[in-house]
Amino acid sequence: MSATVQPTDPGLAPTHTSQLASLPPGRYGFGGVVSSELTKLRTVRSTLWTLAITIVLGIGLGAIATATTANRWSRMSILERITFDPTRTSLTGILLAQLALGILGVLVVSAEYGTGTILPTFAAVPKRVLVLVAKTVVFGAVALVVGEIVSFVAFFVGQSLLTGQAPHATLGGHEVAQAVVVPACT
Repeated sequence: MSATVQPTDPGLAPTHTSQLASLPPGRYGFGGVVSSELTKLRTVRSTLWTLAITIVLGIGLGAIATATTANRWSRMSILERITFDPTRTSLTGILLAQLALGILGVLVVSAEYGTGTILPTFAAVPKRVLVLVAKTVVFGAVALVVGEIVSFVAFFVGQSLLTGQAPHATLGGHEVAQAVVVPACT
């Protein structure tokens, strides 16, 4: 005995639950949705530009700040020399790089709405929460990886520019590794 499901549209014929049960399950699990979001992230030009800007700001501004400090080290006052923090100086551009990553987060979520391609996404994956969680996971992973790479490269470039002209830091220094891994704490 199978129950009959009444459709909301009166023009449609009733469907039996045995027919519904025999339909194949959706092909889009969490892994498939994450893969789809990665593809979207890689193929949107604004995403690539935003990542490039993040890299340039994070590494470039830190390099400019440390090169400037190294060049004027001999003319700095005693107070400036005492309060000089080589780690913070090399990570000067991280704040603006974080701002660029915030813009990337907005683009990851809103790009599909602007072009109207969110409709096919929701047609393929009707669970909106699953799409939102996949977007969050993809963006979080990309932001973490890019942020850490930019932070470490900015630190090492900055310290190499300071070597021989001004005091420099190493990752083994007091709270230096924490400042490089989690730049917001500095």
